[in-house]
Amino acid sequence: MKQHNQTPHRHPIRERLAALASPLLLVVSLLIILAINLAHAASFRIRGFYYDHLYRRLRGLRSAFASIRAHRTQSLALIMTLVLFVPMASMMRPAVAVKVDGRVLGFVSDESEVSAACREIEQASSEVLGEPFRLDADISYEVAVTTPGHLLEAEDLSDAIAGSVDSLSTLAVVKVNGDTVGAVQDADEVQSVLGKLEQQYQDGDSEAKVTLLDDVSVETMQAPTKLLQTGDELFKTLTETSIQPETVEAGEDDTLTSIAQAHGMLVDEILALNPDIIPERMAPGTEVTITAAKPLVSVEVAKKIDYTESIPYDTVTRRSDDLAQDKTQVIQQGVPGEAAIEAEVVMVNGVEKERTILSRTVLSDATDKIVAVGTKNTGVGTGSLRRPISGGTITSGFKWRWGRLHKGVDIAVSTGTPVMAADNGKVIVAGYSKSGYGNYVIINHGNGMKTLYGHNSVLKVNVGDTVTKGQTIALSGNTGNSTGPHCHFEVMIDDVNVDPMKYIG
Repeated sequence: MKQHNQTPHRHPIRERLAALASPLLLVVSLLIILAINLAHAASFRIRGFYYDHLYRRLRGLRSAFASIRAHRTQSLALIMTLVLFVPMASMMRPAVAVKVDGRVLGFVSDESEVSAACREIEQASSEVLGEPFRLDADISYEVAVTTPGHLLEAEDLSDAIAGSVDSLSTLAVVKVNGDTVGAVQDADEVQSVLGKLEQQYQDGDSEAKVTLLDDVSVETMQAPTKLLQTGDELFKTLTETSIQPETVEAGEDDTLTSIAQAHGMLVDEILALNPDIIPERMAPGTEVTITAAKPLVSVEVAKKIDYTESIPYDTVTRRSDDLAQDKTQVIQQGVPGEAAIEAEVVMVNGVEKERTILSRTVLSDATDKIVAVGTKNTGVGTGSLRRPISGGTITSGFKWRWGRLHKGVDIAVSTGTPVMAADNGKVIVAGYSKSGYGNYVIINHGNGMKTLYGHNSVLKVNVGDTVTKGQTIALSGNTGNSTGPHCHFEVMIDDVNVDPMKYIG
């Protein structure tokens, strides 16, 4: 791991004053020396004057000048000492030299400042790391002296300590929705990873609008080096999917089964997540919790797309008396049309969530399919029965009476009332019954359904005739075991009698 040794930050004004102090003192000293030399040169001129004009009177002064010349070096040394060292000594202050692994980082006024800085570093690193962090460096102190301008401020001290240990480094820390997910060397590398993420969802469409749905933030700071990742590792972290709960709203026609199928789940799995939902009572708008695979950072992409879609053709039916009622014939094949579509599609994590049609241009119209439907009666029933008698009064229903089942219904009418076929079919019985029905008719309507009409006075059909729904097949009467004129009507499904009132209006 590369070790980042940071130089502590200084206050610009204070540093410049401290840096200029010594050069200024030197200049002042040189000026003083120059003044002394000038004074010394002047002394020669004065001495010459005295020597030439006042020698005899001022012999004592000559001796004094000789003494000054002899001790000039000592005088200069004394002046230099007073000018340079005395002011510097007066500026020095007692301090504590801070050492990390034996190397001096700088000076502070008190040991408590170092302890506070270490606590701050450990607390900040623990918050970023998501677990306790402890500095693993050998931090020591020793008494020293320095100028006030060389004392480290609290922030500079923290930076200096953090930059001197292997377990911390200056990193670009990445957070998603406030949670630390990793770190890389610098913020530019984070932007490169996010750009790669956007390009993945743009899918080559540079005009597609990409939006990160989660809050991704970057902060350059001293952080534990164990967070350091490569750009590829950070990309994998941001795009790695996990199963997370999600809520959907039930539509008008939705059921738990349709919702489960749409999201690749089982109904039992949805019920386990939604214990309060009763499937049979689920109303439109019900919020249903499901699970979905989602990446750490969700990405929304809005882009325009062009495509063609098929226009479905309609099927038109036409009645044909030339075709049997159970037959159909295609007269014209249907041909789909085609339309050009421009739409805006919104996708989240590659799944389409919304589509808005911007324009629709019909390229070709659809051609209807025309189908002829046979209406020619071939004895096959429609499946829907009508009353065999118009009017009349039901005098006895489908029930047990006189110790046996009355297998049909009795409709009282006057003799000679038309009895009509309840549906299309073929006559399979037309004659007189020895079992009490008198003159009766049985019609086979196909599909396992048969109807019986008894106690008629006159029969209008013969065995083998094909009849249509509503056609008169007999006239009512009072033949057979009958106490008065009526029509006895039965319905049989697969030769089992059923209540006729459940099949007729």
